[in-house]
Formats: sequence, C-alpha cells, structure tokens
Amino acid sequence: MPETLKVLTAAAKEEQLKNQNLAARNVVQNEIGIRVDDLDAKDYARLGQSMAKFKKSAEWVISFDGDWFAYYVRVGSDKASKIDISSVRLSEESDLEKRKKILSALVARKAAAQAQVDAFYKAHPDPEALAELKKQIDDLGNAVKTAEALIPRFQKFKFETDDPGMFGGLETWTDKHSLSHYVEFLFLLKAPNDPQAIFDTYIKVGASLPVNLRDATRIAIERDLKAGKKPDFTHARAEILQVVDGKIIPAYRREAIAGINKQVAAQKKDLETLIQRYRAMGGK
Repeated sequence: MPETLKVLTAAAKEEQLKNQNLAARNVVQNEIGIRVDDLDAKDYARLGQSMAKFKKSAEWVISFDGDWFAYYVRVGSDKASKIDISSVRLSEESDLEKRKKILSALVARKAAAQAQVDAFYKAHPDPEALAELKKQIDDLGNAVKTAEALIPRFQKFKFETDDPGMFGGLETWTDKHSLSHYVEFLFLLKAPNDPQAIFDTYIKVGASLPVNLRDATRIAIERDLKAGKKPDFTHARAEILQVVDGKIIPAYRREAIAGINKQVAAQKKDLETLIQRYRAMGGK
C-alpha cells in the first residue's frame, strides 16, 4: 500500500521558519500524540540556504506507510535538503490505547488512509479491542437466535397453549386494541368465583365490557342466575374461545412476527458489519 503524505504547514520566507516549525510540532505532539525532535540552528540555516537556492517554500510533512510514522521538513523535491526529524514504528507502541488514538488522529488529518489503518490492525491486532468486538458479535448473535426462536412459539400459540410466557405480549397487544376483556373473560371462567359479577361485567345487555355472546347463550346464563342456580358457562367459553383463537391471537401473531422479522433483519445487518470489522482488525 502506498505511503500517505500530509503537508502540515509551510514557510515561504526564512523568517517564518521557527514559527511554522513550532506550529507543525504542536500538531504532531498535541493533536496526534507523538513526541518528536526539534530543529536546531544548523537545521534552520540549511533550510534557509535551500529555500534561497531553489526558490521554494519549506514544508513540514507527516507520512504513514502502514506501520512507520515519519515527520520531516523539505524544500521542494530536493532530497538533499530534506531533514528527517523523527520516525516511529507504531507496531512497537506497547500502549494500545495510545496507538489507537494516534491512528485515529492520522486518519482525521488525512495523513493515513482508512485502508492502511485496517491493514495495520489486521497485521497487529489489539487483543482487548478484538475481545470486546467478539463479545458484541456473540451477544448480537444470541439476540438474533432468541428472536428467531420466538417465531415458532407464536405460530403454535393459542389460548390453551401451555406457554404462559406468550400471554404478557398478548395482554399488551389487546390493551392497545381495546380487546383485553375477551382474554380476561376466558381467564375468569377458569374459576368463576362470582358468576353474577362476570355476567354483569361481560354478558348482560349494557355490560361495561361486552364480549358479544349469542342471545341464546346470554339468556340461558341470565335465567340460571335469576333462579339461584350456578350458571353453565360452557357455551359462552366456547364462543369467546373461538373469537380469541380465531381472530384476536392470529392478528396479534401476524403483527408480532412481522416485528420480529424486521428486528432480526436489522440485527443481522449490524452483525455482518461487526463481523467485517472483526476480520479487518485481524480476528479469526
């Protein structure tokens, strides 16, 4: 991969050399984070002679070849006037966080290409960064599996299904669609401790939460209650179970599965991005 060069600043006149050198050195040390050597009087004199000879400005340059960082000053294309100030091999930097910051700063300054940085990490992976990224990949992969495992549960789900974990979502959905009283009615019929209250709330004409039974079913229950008999809710339960299993749960199922599929598609896209980053950083 070719070397990337970036001119930090330039001095068109000899009297500008010290100020421009200070400006460039501040960028390298304070922004990029690499300590570099300074120029001395002999260096300034040499640069001044080259500027006068070639009628060119002095330029402070940083470069990155995929491993080595270099910092130097040059006058035009004359190799003899080039002064190598400092060079650092980033793969030998033991402080991985510092190394990461340096590379990020070089990319931000356009003194390194992202492809160079990706290749660097692949050749010299950061164990901690790889471990963290691998954890993100594993966590997201598990989230995808968990979400996908819900789909067959939804497909089999009916009111009588022995899967109590599904009812929380159903309760939320029926609340949203003002249908929760149908499900509540079926639960109450499992142990009707107060048949009159059930009748008054869900069955009678003008009930606050009507479940819309057939007239014959409603009348039979009302007759038993008036006679002081324990009403038979068998037909009422069958009718509402048919509504819950035949209309309410299927609508809930369609909406829930569509949401899961949308979620999984987004998660898989994010997962592929993480995997590509992991491989680019040298993960296997």
